[in-house]
Parts: sequence; C-alpha cells; structure tokens
Amino acid sequence: NMRREPKSDICKFWVNCGRCPLRLCTLQHVAPEHRKAARLAWLSERKEAKEASQRRQASAIGDEYEETGNKKQHKKHRAQLFCSWLVDSFGLERLKAGSGVLDVAGGKGQVARILQELGIKCTVIDPRQQAHKQTERWNTQTHEQIAECFDEALWHREEYKAVLDHCSVVVGMHPDQATEPLVDFAIAHKKPFAV
Repeated sequence: NMRREPKSDICKFWVNCGRCPLRLCTLQHVAPEHRKAARLAWLSERKEAKEASQRRQASAIGDEYEETGNKKQHKKHRAQLFCSWLVDSFGLERLKAGSGVLDVAGGKGQVARILQELGIKCTVIDPRQQAHKQTERWNTQTHEQIAECFDEALWHREEYKAVLDHCSVVVGMHPDQATEPLVDFAIAHKKPFAV
C-alpha cells in the first residue's frame, strides 16, 4: 500500500474552501487571515508545476515550441487553428469548390462558422441537434446541417447525394467514432480529407 507524497505542505481543501473534510489531515491549515495569500501562492505553484510537466512531455516527443519560446495555443483556439491549416493546405479556391466542405461530427459548428466567415460553404453532418449555448449566442446558424450519423447508409440517400458527391473536402476536427466512415467515404469518392 503506497501513499503518494503531497505536492505541497498546504492542504488544498483548506486553502481553497476554508475547511478540510479529512479528519486526520497532516497538511498545513493556515490561519484564515493568511488563506488568501496562501491560496495565490498555491495556485502559482500549481501553474508552474503544470507548465514544467508540459515542457517535459513536449521535450519527450521532440516538440519544438520549447526551443522557439512560443507558447502553445489554448485548446479553445483549435477550430481557428484547424481552419487556418485547412486554408494553408488546400487553398481557398479548392475549399470553395462544389458544394463546399463536409464537416463530419461537427458538433457545435465552430469549424463551419469559421469557414463561412471565409466565404466557404460548409455542411455539418452530426446526429446531435445544435442546441448549444454558443449556437444560441450567435442566434443564427450560418451553415447547413444534416442531423444524421455519417455512415454508408447516408452516402446513398438521394436527398444528400448532391451535397456529398460534389463536396470539395471532407473534414473532421475530432470525429471520434465517425473517423473510419469519414476516411472510407473520402477514399471511395476520391475526395481530399483531413482528420
């Protein structure tokens, strides 16, 4: 039975909430008047430890950002980064061709919205209805949505034939279970794709 050594001498429950649920806690419970300063120091220590861990992990896989000094983008920017990469890789002309881009498992439609802002037509294929807070914030859906699972049965449905047959590129930023059907569709229909 091995116990993990605490990362700090300060009790994380006490410093964050002013109380500790552990009866036999061996960590430090600072005086209430010092709790705010202790919490700021504790948060700073955690942030530094997290960044150090990320640097070690990046170094282990040969990531270059450490040498250049550039910080990685926060994951909230991933749709913007993915769309920038699509434009750099395929070009605006190709992306705008035909019925536009198919965004498989497009979820909230973030990729579709960004592509629409660039003048690229985009159709999201995702069985989930877009009742998300972010969609409500924009108040309008700027892209087409096919609320179906992306599978071989869908590929042959007459009502979607024009969109599917004439799409320019098939993309999926994080398609999960739809990854294999996305790749199969792109290969079978000789379409460029990005996952």
